[in-house]
Amino acid sequence: MASPLDVGTLNHFVPVSVFLFVFVVFYAILLKTKILGENKGLIALASFVVAILFLMTRSASDFIQITMPWFVVLLVVAMCLMIIFMFLGVKPDTIASAITQEGNVWIILIILFVLLGLALTKVMGPSIAAITQGDTSEAGFMGTVGAIMFHPKILGAMFILLVSAYAVKAVSKVA
Repeated sequence: MASPLDVGTLNHFVPVSVFLFVFVVFYAILLKTKILGENKGLIALASFVVAILFLMTRSASDFIQITMPWFVVLLVVAMCLMIIFMFLGVKPDTIASAITQEGNVWIILIILFVLLGLALTKVMGPSIAAITQGDTSEAGFMGTVGAIMFHPKILGAMFILLVSAYAVKAVSKVA
């Protein structure tokens, strides 16, 4: 029996939404950065090709399916916060300058990177686990590389290097 609350049929529209999301995002990025020039037809063609490639690659499509709802939720929350502040009398220029301050930009980027990292581990986690947990003598080159790159000591060293690089950047900016 069909129910008005049954959303199972919406699964048939997931490839269309993935295609549209990738197409629109890439079109906007290429249009804003002007990497391909001002030709909108060329930009649309490049965005179309990238969107088709995302549909053809299962892991890329899964990645977009996981990140798209969170991206939309973050966008809706940000828009609602801006509308609330504007109702309270804050000027749009003040909101824009507050968002573009360096500390706030870093907070936004960290939230986005955490979401991207969670999505990547959900999509690519099983294949990475298969590389790193197998016997490296039988896994070949990729198994050996995976065992080295994902060893806790190597990951810890990379984290320490990143933190120290940021600290050096912060200290050099002050001096």
